[in-house]
Amino acid sequence: MDKIQPIADPTKGFGGLINMGLTCYGNAVLQNVRHLKKLVWIMEEGKYNTLFQKKPTERRKKLEGIASAFAEIVQLLGKCKNGQSVRPGTFWKRVPGAVEDTMYEQLASKMCHDSHEFFLFLFEAVHEATSQEVDMRILRPPPTTPEETLVHGALKAWQDTFTKEYSPLVHMFYGMFHQRTECQECKNISHRWEAFNTLKVPVPQEGENFSLMDALREDMVAEDIEEYVCEACGPPRRAAKKTVSIWRMPLALVVTLKRFTNDGKKIHTELAPLPAFIDFASYFSKESPEIVGETRYTLRGMVDHHGPPSFGHYTAQCQHLGNDTWYTYDDESVREMPAAHFGSSNYMLFLERHTGAAMA
Repeated sequence: MDKIQPIADPTKGFGGLINMGLTCYGNAVLQNVRHLKKLVWIMEEGKYNTLFQKKPTERRKKLEGIASAFAEIVQLLGKCKNGQSVRPGTFWKRVPGAVEDTMYEQLASKMCHDSHEFFLFLFEAVHEATSQEVDMRILRPPPTTPEETLVHGALKAWQDTFTKEYSPLVHMFYGMFHQRTECQECKNISHRWEAFNTLKVPVPQEGENFSLMDALREDMVAEDIEEYVCEACGPPRRAAKKTVSIWRMPLALVVTLKRFTNDGKKIHTELAPLPAFIDFASYFSKESPEIVGETRYTLRGMVDHHGPPSFGHYTAQCQHLGNDTWYTYDDESVREMPAAHFGSSNYMLFLERHTGAAMA
């Protein structure tokens, strides 16, 4: 299924999004996700909505409404020619009801919000609206070696996370971290796995520019832990060393640069230009068999934040699906760019895996 991609029309797909009143933070995200090839295919009529429930709960009904309005935006933007825009009124009318009594309730207020927060809401809404309980079996034989035991543990963690709620977005957007904790007393190593749908990368506060991959590498250095209760030697609490690496990568990788500090400031250090292919192989866990797959990604788009952290303005720059040319999307304004622009405004990055190689 991964090799099925839409044949993009190079004369279409240039639509802007009308600002419905301080909705630039959402428009920038919507433009980026609709430039991901697999997502365009998923959001076609007759695919995503076949997963809707016949008798949904009131909560699920609201989320299905968000998913339908989002799919309509994706479809309409893909048909637009230069100078045309889409009015996403239905989508934004449904947001307040969908965020009611959730951690995203603040999105109901008409003010400038954070694009990363909006992406998480949108992702979770569409995921829940199209999720089903599935029979996710581990087909491997029982483990007989330490290596096989680790692989089995990772598969079990994936199974426990998604058996009850599996949607098409899981395979597309979710990866998995491998956490390895070594007791400094008895040297016993414990393993945990955790699913992720975004990589959050710290931005250095000084320097002319910074490398995305170097920043990620620094974020994954071993961490010393005090007061660790070892599962092998038990109490008292001891020192330990924890490392986090990648076990599994998704088809589409979302990277958020941590530009906003806890004290309300913005870090303006510039992002250095990214290469055509970004290889994450060196960030993988040495025990992960997933590294034999394709680990190279290519940048498809970015969300940019302009101005101070408390408000400001969000825009998008994306690579067209049909002709590979870069365009900047500033609400309804769409302009061609000579290439992607890297600098101090880059906030969210949207990457796609280089090939359609499947990850079982």
